[in-house]
This record gives sequence, structure tokens and C-alpha cells, in this order.
Amino acid sequence: MLRLSSYRLTWPLAPCAPQTVDQLHVAAMVLSWVLAIFFVFFMLRPFLRRNKGETTRIAKMLAQLPAEVDIEGLVHRLLLATPDGKKWVRAGVGAGGRWAPGGLDRV
Repeated sequence: MLRLSSYRLTWPLAPCAPQTVDQLHVAAMVLSWVLAIFFVFFMLRPFLRRNKGETTRIAKMLAQLPAEVDIEGLVHRLLLATPDGKKWVRAGVGAGGRWAPGGLDRV
């Protein structure tokens, strides 16, 4: 229970409370900006640099393949394969537009 005597002890601090809250908000905002800049420069930029190198390497490897190789078909089959090796096909209207293994409405 709050006693009047304990309330009187906190009353002298009440006028400076809004200034303290504003200062805390400013400090939190500055810290957020510093952390965001740190993330971009020390984590995101090296990742993007490595990603660009990997993309260039893959493009050079794909350029060496003959024109008869159906890369899009291979990627399409790879992305639509299930873990057990069955092929995923678009189920019928009764499936509600879902993808189902073998075209069956079992999801």
C-alpha cells in the first residue's frame, strides 16, 4: 500500500522525470542508429561481397555448359522434388489450388 510519507519522498523527483525520459529516448535512438550502421558495415557488406563473388562464379560455370542443356527444367524439377523422390504436381480444382504429391488431394 502506498503511504503518504513514501509519496512525499518521490515528489521532489517528479519535475525532472519528463526530462529523464526524453534523454533515455534520445539515447535509445542514437544507440539504435549506431547498431544499424554497425550491422550494415560489418555484417551485411561482407555477406553481399561474398554473395556477388559466388553469383559470378556460378554464372561462369553455367556459361561453359552447352546450349542443349535445359537448366531451367533441371532447376524446376529440383525445386519441385519431394524428399522421397516423388514429383510434386499441381492438384486439381478439388484440392483448392494446393500442391500435392502425385496430383492427389492429400496434404
